[in-house]
Order: sequence, then C-alpha cells, then structure tokens
Amino acid sequence: MRAWAHKHLPSSPTPIRVLECGSGNGTLLLSFLTSPEDSDPQSFHLTGIDYSPQASVLARGVEASRRETLKEDAEAEDLVVNPVPSAEWRVGDLLRDEINEQWDLVLDKGTFDALCLSDEPVLEDQEQRLPSLLYPERIARLVVDGGFFLITSCNFTEEEIKRRWTRDNLGEQGPTHSLMRNTLTAIGFTFQ
Repeated sequence: MRAWAHKHLPSSPTPIRVLECGSGNGTLLLSFLTSPEDSDPQSFHLTGIDYSPQASVLARGVEASRRETLKEDAEAEDLVVNPVPSAEWRVGDLLRDEINEQWDLVLDKGTFDALCLSDEPVLEDQEQRLPSLLYPERIARLVVDGGFFLITSCNFTEEEIKRRWTRDNLGEQGPTHSLMRNTLTAIGFTFQ
C-alpha cells in the first residue's frame, strides 16, 4: 500500500492527509515516515483510528520506538525520511461516530474483512444495516473529492470487492489501481 501511494499520489507542498481505518499497532501508517530513495521527501499528516483504546496506546509506543531509529533505519534501507510530525492516534468507531473530516488517502488493511464477519446490525444506523453494508458509505464520506481509498482483503476476490464497493454515489474503482497477488486483493477507489 505504501509503495502504491508513493507512486500514485501527487506530491504536495502541504502535508498529504492519510487515515488508516482500524490502525491497530500503526505499522502501516508509520510506513509513511519514509519514502523510496528516488523520491523527494513528502510531508504527511497521519491519523490512525481504532475502536480499541489499547491499540491507540500500542501505536503510540510503536511510533516512539520507530522514531528513535528512523534515520539509521532509513539509511540502511536506502530510504528518504519524510518531514512528518507525530501521528494522531484516535479511539473511535467508524460505524457509529460522526467524523467530520476528510483525508487525501484512506487505508484499510483488514478492517472490512473483520466487519464482514459480524451478523449484528448497527442499531445506531436508521436502517440497522450490517457493518459490511454500512462501512463503505461511512468510508466514502472520509475521502476528499479526487482522493483515494485503498483496501486490502484476504477474504474477498477482486470482483467481490468491486461489487461491494462500487455503488451509486459511493465511488469509482480506478482501473490502474487494482492489484491481485496470490490470495491477497488490493484495490484502490477514487471518490469524486
């Protein structure tokens, strides 16, 4: 996901806003602290949201540890260190909380897969839909016009993900943003 983002996101004089849904320990989000050696440094505003308070605490610890050795690690791996302030680690429920912000890039690495396992409707939703039906709409609101949503799934094929995520007024699947590797599906959507 990080490699795709560095290849396809346009550089910006202002920080690119990145949100990871279900950020857990934060390692995916923290991969934006560096860029490939052949690229210019890019500033990012990193936000991780997870429903677990313990995940937020863990992510802060992982970030602190990662930053201690960031320059040495980047030199050893031929990476460029990006000017990124501390990440913001939030505790929140993407299905129930009103989040009135938008990001340039929204990432999902397994959260949708986990939500699809639930057969309990979201009672706070007027239609009391299942989490897997409500989640795409909630995510679409978080992406700026022209922004990107990248999703990785180990439970669904590319076609299944497309069917679940391409609905009226939800977004468009970008044909150049689709990857299929073994049993891992990663697809990018552009919201306009």
